[in-house]
Amino acid sequence: MSQTFGYVLVSVVLLHLTTTAGATTTTGATTTTAAATTTAAVTTTAAAKTTAAGTAGTYKSIGGDTACRAWTNASDPGRDGRFIAGTRVKDVKECKDLCDSISTCHGIEFQSGAGAKVDLNCEIWKVPIVASKSNSKNFECFNKTSGGLKPAKGYADSVLAKMKITSTAATQDFKLNDTKLVDNLTTCVNTTFSNALTAKAAGAEYSDISITKVKMEMGKKNDVVVSVVCSSKKHHVADLHNRVRTLTTKQKFVGYNSELTAYTHTIIDDINKCLESEYSSSTVTAAWDGATVVNLKSLDTQGTTMSGPTLGNSNPSGTTASGTTGSPTTHKASIQAAMSCTNADEVLANKNGTEAFKTAFKQQMSGATLSKDPTLKKFGCSRRLKDGARKLSTTGIEAEFEYTTTSGQPTQLDATAFKTAVNTELSNAGLPETTGVTDITPSSTTKKTASSAMKMQVVCISLTSLLIAMAWC
Repeated sequence: MSQTFGYVLVSVVLLHLTTTAGATTTTGATTTTAAATTTAAVTTTAAAKTTAAGTAGTYKSIGGDTACRAWTNASDPGRDGRFIAGTRVKDVKECKDLCDSISTCHGIEFQSGAGAKVDLNCEIWKVPIVASKSNSKNFECFNKTSGGLKPAKGYADSVLAKMKITSTAATQDFKLNDTKLVDNLTTCVNTTFSNALTAKAAGAEYSDISITKVKMEMGKKNDVVVSVVCSSKKHHVADLHNRVRTLTTKQKFVGYNSELTAYTHTIIDDINKCLESEYSSSTVTAAWDGATVVNLKSLDTQGTTMSGPTLGNSNPSGTTASGTTGSPTTHKASIQAAMSCTNADEVLANKNGTEAFKTAFKQQMSGATLSKDPTLKKFGCSRRLKDGARKLSTTGIEAEFEYTTTSGQPTQLDATAFKTAVNTELSNAGLPETTGVTDITPSSTTKKTASSAMKMQVVCISLTSLLIAMAWC
C-alpha cells in the first residue's frame, strides 16, 4: 500500500498491522442501530468482534462534527496520550490507511480544514472508542467496524524519513560503488539527524528517537534516494511520524492541543556541506522527498546500520580514518537470547526464526560476511543438571555465528542493538521476542557466570581437599 502525503516533505514508513474496534450502538432509550445516533451530549458505542487477519479496515462514521471519547463521562478530556496518538495527513482516507498500518488501532478522528500550525489532524485511537461528543470544529469520529489484527507482511513501529540527492550536471556520477564515500555520507546523515533530534532546542518531545539505519541507493532519475530509519521506545509510531514530519518543515511538536512552533535546525544545510566535500562540487544537493506509507520490509538489509542516536567519534565533514585492508579471516561469535523454553521451541521450529537471527547479525555486524547460516539451540531448558541440582534460572536460545572479515580482529557485537534488531525480525515473523541478549563470544569482554550448583561443587571439593591435607599433618 502506498499513499502520497502531498504537503509533507518527508517519507515515512509504517509496517502494516490492522486491528478492529466497534460496531456502533447507542444506549439509553434509543435502540441499537448500525451507526450511532446522538441522544445526549455523549453517545456510547460497543466493540465489534475481530474479523480475519490481514483484511483492510472498514469504518463507520458516528456523524459529522463529532469527537471520539474513551469514557462515557462528559468530562472526558478528549485528546489524551493515554487514548490516542496522532499526526498530520492529507485527507481522511490517508488517516484510515494509517490506522490500517498500525498495531492496535480501533478507529480514527479526523479534523478537516486544520491550519498549518495545528498539532495534528489525524488521531489514531489506541483504545476502543466507547462514546462520542458533539463538536463544532470540523471533527469527525470513525469507529473501525472490521479489519484484521495482523497482516501477513508483519509490522514494525519505525518511521522512514527520505530525501533525494540530485545534481544540476546531467552526467553526474554519484559513485555509490565507492565504499568510503558512501560510509562518509551515511555517517554524515546519521550525525546530522541525531544532532537535530538531541539538540536542546528540539525539546523533550524529541527525546528517545534513535537513527537505527541509513541507506543510500540509486533512484529512477539519476538521483540518490537516502532512507533514514527513525525508531523510539517511548513514542507511539503515529506520534513518531508527527515529530519527524514537522522537522521537514522546520517546526516542532510541543504537545497535544498546542500549535507547532518554529525550529531552525540545519539538517539539509549540513548534509549539503558533506556532499560538496565528497563530490568536490556545489552542484550536488539534497532535498526532502515525498512521503508514503509502505512496508518497511522493502528496506533490505543493505546499508549502514546504526545502534543509537549518536556515532561517538563520527566526523560529518566527510573524512574517515585511514586503515589497511587485509585478506579475509574467519571468526566466530555467540549470543544468548533470553526467553522461555516454550517460546524458544516455537522459534526453533520455524525457519523464519533462524532467518531473524541471521538478518539481525548482518544488520549489526557491518563489513562481516556470514560463512553459513547461524546454529541455534536451546540453553537452560533441560529438566535437571547431571548432579541433580536445580535447573538454570536463565533460559532461551543460543546462537553461534561464523563469519569472515578483512579485519584481523573479531568485531565486538553490540548486544543491545542486536536485541532491537532480532526482536523486529521475530515480530515481523509473528514469533516470540527475546527479553535480553548477552554476548558470550569467548574472545569478548563478556564473562560467563557459573551456576550456583557448579559453585557449590567447587566449594565442596576444596573443603574435602583441605580436610584430607589436615589429616595427613
